Amino acid sequence: MFIRRRRWSAPPEPSGPYWRQRGWQWSAGFLAAVLVVGGITVLVTGGPDRTGTVDSGGPLAATPGADGRPQGCRTDDGDTAVPDKAPTDVRWRTLGVTRVPVSAASGPTRTDGGMWWCFAHTPAGAVLAAHVIPSQLSEKGWQTVVEQQVVPGRGRDLFEFQRSTFEETDDRDAGVRWRTPVSR
Repeated sequence: MFIRRRRWSAPPEPSGPYWRQRGWQWSAGFLAAVLVVGGITVLVTGGPDRTGTVDSGGPLAATPGADGRPQGCRTDDGDTAVPDKAPTDVRWRTLGVTRVPVSAASGPTRTDGGMWWCFAHTPAGAVLAAHVIPSQLSEKGWQTVVEQQVVPGRGRDLFEFQRSTFEETDDRDAGVRWRTPVSR
């Protein structure tokens, strides 16, 4: 009938080296198990499939001209001053599902082969390239864009690895629900 309440005291502070403490041992065991499972997974699956073909007909496949640029790529690179207003010849074009700015003077002046290239070596050309090139990376043929328009390095390799895990689709309006008005 009468229940005696027992007073609980705080657990004693662990003593001794940390590697002999039970919590640390459990944590180390868990991390070791995760590493073993991850290593086995990498060995069994082998990594990403890099058998995709890359189009060799892009701008860098051509023999460079006297100025070091691909043949057929001519832009006016004389205006290297940072502009204080927007260029007057900029218009918007659709690239896949994205609208990007383009300019007759700053580029891209070539849009053949599914890749937009040949930008002026000016501040305005750099801005336009910064809009167009990333937009192409979500389109079909992204491998060619990466190979020929992205600077080699660790970031490019990481992007290629991660992008290759996505399934290629050509359905531009996937996930969009179209409603047709009903006439009465």
